[in-house]
Amino acid sequence: MPTIFISHATADQALARLLVDFLKEAVGVPERTIFCSSLGGHDIPFASDFNQYIKNKIDEPALVIILMSAAYLERPFCLMELGATWVRSHQALPIVIPPVDYTDVTRTLGLTQSWEITKPEGLLKLRELIVHALTEGSLEFRSPQTWDEKRERWKQQLPKVLDLLPGRSLVERTILENAEARIENQDRELRELAEKLAKQQAETAVARGKLEKLTGSGRVLIIDDEPLIALDLENLLIDAGFKVVGVAKNGAEGLELAVRHAPDFVVSEIQFKDGTDGKQMLIEISETIDCDIIIVTAHHDLLLREPRPIGYLVHKPFQPDLLLSELYKSARERQELRDLRAKLEAH
Repeated sequence: MPTIFISHATADQALARLLVDFLKEAVGVPERTIFCSSLGGHDIPFASDFNQYIKNKIDEPALVIILMSAAYLERPFCLMELGATWVRSHQALPIVIPPVDYTDVTRTLGLTQSWEITKPEGLLKLRELIVHALTEGSLEFRSPQTWDEKRERWKQQLPKVLDLLPGRSLVERTILENAEARIENQDRELRELAEKLAKQQAETAVARGKLEKLTGSGRVLIIDDEPLIALDLENLLIDAGFKVVGVAKNGAEGLELAVRHAPDFVVSEIQFKDGTDGKQMLIEISETIDCDIIIVTAHHDLLLREPRPIGYLVHKPFQPDLLLSELYKSARERQELRDLRAKLEAH
């Protein structure tokens, strides 16, 4: 009797069992017409020569169903069965099992049409193929209801079985070479990044040294009658490396602390709740001590009218980065002025 030869890897036994059960229960293929070497009842009888029995079975099958999995393509004996199928021009159905794809079929069997196993519409075509491959009347009757039930069962069980299949353990040379090339490129990129990082770290260290030189003697007086704003300013400036010598909440206190501590910078509001003329206060401070003024206010319109102090302007609500930028700019200019004076005095 013509047989259906299931060519598969032993590692894919669970999938072979699912397929054989489907052929018997859904399509009606008689048990004795199916040869599957890893399944009891369909395998090689006791005391038989394994190689010879396989040769006999693959000599003239009605149909060869090939479970073309990753494991299949790595097994020499499976490839021998595949070669025999091609040499003898047997009718064959390659069932492609991911991660194998159609290119593996064309590389081994040419342009033979195949079925990607995760596509359930292929089940109907499989039944039609078997009906034409086997002799008329050799299939057992199966009702449409049975077919539908077994097909749904196949859809439910297939994903679970596929999850248990072993993956590809061997790698093609081209894939390996491409992977090695990518690793080499990534290694080179990492080395370049490491060099850039080292350079940036060196530049950062130099910049930090310059910044510490600028801010190390940066004594700051804060004048603001909003306690929370004054506290935010104090924390920000301390974190940035400046030394806060005092915090004043009105003009009189600000002027007193300025004279007492002689700060390098005065960070101040110009609008006060007690009526202090903030502009005049800052003018008096700048005339009394050598300092830079940074005005932090939401009332910048007051600066449109004379008299007005000379200094940097930062709008409230202030952005920390912008405020620090103005302070660093002022500190840098003060340092450059000190360096220039030192050179002039040296000559």
